Amino acid sequence: MNVSTTPLPVLAGPTAIGKSGLAVAVARRAGARILSIDSMLVYRGLDIGTDKPAADLLREVPHDLVDIRSPGETFSAAEFLDEADAALARASARGERVLAVCGTPLYLRAYRDGLFEGPSADAVLRESLEAEGEASGWSRLHDRLKGADAAAASRIHPNDARRIVRALEVIERTGRPVSEQRTQWASGPARPVRMVVLTCPRDVLNRRIDERIDRMMGRGLLDEVRALAQGPLARGPRQAIGYKEMLLHLEGGCSLEDAVARIRRATRNLAKQQRTWLKRFGAEGTIDLGDLPSDSPKVVGEALRLLGWERSGC
Repeated sequence: MNVSTTPLPVLAGPTAIGKSGLAVAVARRAGARILSIDSMLVYRGLDIGTDKPAADLLREVPHDLVDIRSPGETFSAAEFLDEADAALARASARGERVLAVCGTPLYLRAYRDGLFEGPSADAVLRESLEAEGEASGWSRLHDRLKGADAAAASRIHPNDARRIVRALEVIERTGRPVSEQRTQWASGPARPVRMVVLTCPRDVLNRRIDERIDRMMGRGLLDEVRALAQGPLARGPRQAIGYKEMLLHLEGGCSLEDAVARIRRATRNLAKQQRTWLKRFGAEGTIDLGDLPSDSPKVVGEALRLLGWERSGC
């Protein structure tokens, strides 16, 4: 694998803060294409619930790693790395700039530090763990992980079902604490990044989250999920925020009002987790939006400066 030594420019920030709007504005100014680092934007048909850019915008500003899988297919961090490397190689051959937008921190870490592969998935074991978590509560399964690997449990939120299951699966398959094996992150091919993080006051972000959820419901999120449910749905799309809750409602598990309330809570929890992760990851700089739109001229100018594109003809 050829690993680039040129830092990849990255915009990051908590969900709903306005990363996509800023990325498009910056890409227009810089003549760049956008590389999506997002585990759900890869899926065709998951449009409203992911706040995917409109089709005309995707044509105007080229986006890589958007709409490359059907909803019934799985998509892993390893596949993301392969797709990202290929997209970046094509852009380099054409002499194009690339701006990455990070919605899935795990994928960005995999890009920067290399990837711990771990054992292959065990469908039977995974199904058993998921059923146990759903029946007895994820906090109980998290307690089991804490007993087996306290270091891994300290890094995984008690409600993060996917990571709890994977950690227990790895322990069961290898007989070793997953935290010991995760040291392999550092042994992978390091790729430098130049990351700029968007921040804003918590009350402003919560308002933006609520506004986005209201907008998604108004655009027809329920109908989108109803249509998707007619065909095969991989675990990733089925567990994604917005889709999981709407599916629960469609299956008779809760009212529509309750489903929307669950989406609000889950989205706020996700934003909190992302803010914590981004502080640990480190960044070239941060932009505090305050109450400004993310694509305002002031914010775009500051992003260009921090990304190192201010004096390069933009």
